[in-house]
Amino acid sequence: GGQRKLDEKKQERLKFERKLQSNLEHYVTRAVNELTYQIPSDAVPVVEDEYGDSLDAFGQANGGGGGSAEGGDGQRGPQEETWPIPISAQEFNPKLLLSYACERIVLPSGERMFKHFVLGSKSCHLFLYMYWFIHCKFFQDGSEAEQEHLLRHVSVIYVQMLSLRSLEAHKDFFFKYYPFVLANAIYSAFYYLCPGSRHLYTKAFRRILYLQIAQLLTGLDVCPTTVQVLRAQLFPDEIIEDEGDNEQSDGLPPLPHAQAEKPGSPDPSLAAPSIDMGEDDDGGRSGSGGGGVRAARKGKGGGPSRSASAPLLGTKGRTPGQQDARDNDATAALFENNPNPVSSYTGCRSTLRFRPTQPADLSRALPRQGKEAFNASKVSPLLQQYLEHGSSTCGRRPEVMKRTTPVSWCRTGGSETFRRTTGRKEVHDSIASQHAVALATFKKEAAAERKKLRRDLNSIERESRKVTKGGAVTIGRYALDLTSKHR
Repeated sequence: GGQRKLDEKKQERLKFERKLQSNLEHYVTRAVNELTYQIPSDAVPVVEDEYGDSLDAFGQANGGGGGSAEGGDGQRGPQEETWPIPISAQEFNPKLLLSYACERIVLPSGERMFKHFVLGSKSCHLFLYMYWFIHCKFFQDGSEAEQEHLLRHVSVIYVQMLSLRSLEAHKDFFFKYYPFVLANAIYSAFYYLCPGSRHLYTKAFRRILYLQIAQLLTGLDVCPTTVQVLRAQLFPDEIIEDEGDNEQSDGLPPLPHAQAEKPGSPDPSLAAPSIDMGEDDDGGRSGSGGGGVRAARKGKGGGPSRSASAPLLGTKGRTPGQQDARDNDATAALFENNPNPVSSYTGCRSTLRFRPTQPADLSRALPRQGKEAFNASKVSPLLQQYLEHGSSTCGRRPEVMKRTTPVSWCRTGGSETFRRTTGRKEVHDSIASQHAVALATFKKEAAAERKKLRRDLNSIERESRKVTKGGAVTIGRYALDLTSKHR
């Protein structure tokens, strides 16, 4: 049964690969640096499902609230966003790419449930914005504003996914593995949608991509080792490919000179027919209720805003005076200088690395891993952006602890610096095995000797009775025979 299931997944994976391969014949020379994402004039993008129904990226038409994004009077809808690669079944197909990633991932259980939510409309929309965010950060210089715009929408969609009532019982399981399947789908999108730049999709690029997605969706500064270990469990084929490559760089290769005269956005009139973006289990409704209307409004900085009724996490029954003074000062300054928390994830290509750079003045390996402060009360910047809260803990008391981030220039700590020593378990097992064999041999030989002794004693007893029965003459003759035998 298990082998049959693996064979079926392999056939499905090959089917998706053939479909993706056949689609790229029309843009086989497309390079990733030729595409330029631009913020649309209207910050609320719209995509369409396969039935032609207007379906904005926040599930508004699926029950997230009535009316249009411009106030609900239905007179004017939001302007449709024009993507650098048009969304179509033959070109940019989010559901196809996510389905391909679902066939590649190896989960311990819950595959059907996981695939159901991964292929939902909210997940497809989240994938769309995440792909272009990665594109801007990795391949489009000077795109910090575009990255913030995309992440503001990601924050709303991601919070709505967290609020799905149908996902409540599986939330921990789903969001543990969801960043990895999303990263795998994004890598496949680059590989098949921009085949002219495959020399840029190195093993280091893939490792950094997984790390960036994991850190963004978890809201934590996840250690590279942690991401690599879990990725090895979920995508063993990729780890085998990495081990077969001699590439050891943790940075990205330099970008070729971008051709500025090439337009990044195609003509909307040339866009292919729209495709299915999936349906969510709750009919587009999230547990937050009215999330679609909330998402459609623009808040500070041009992004979606939180409704006035949305509660702040951890603020019930607590006043600012009861919080840590230093945390208040720091977070107040953060909110004043940076009203968009998601900007902490923006940056340029030169800052992207999988592991930190080794210090130049390091003369020998350090004996122990260094410790750094870690705030356990910190919330994800995506959620912080959604709540429009300046504090990284959303008003809760900070819980600071120390943790280590393993680096390769220390002799101890971390799976990368682990060196397996010659254990004595094999020696002990060998001695125990030899002892068991010797003991069994001894018992067998002892049993044979006892059996032989009893046989000899019985033979002597029979001969003694025979001799004694013959009287004195027989005894004397027997004694004479014994004496003659030993001479």
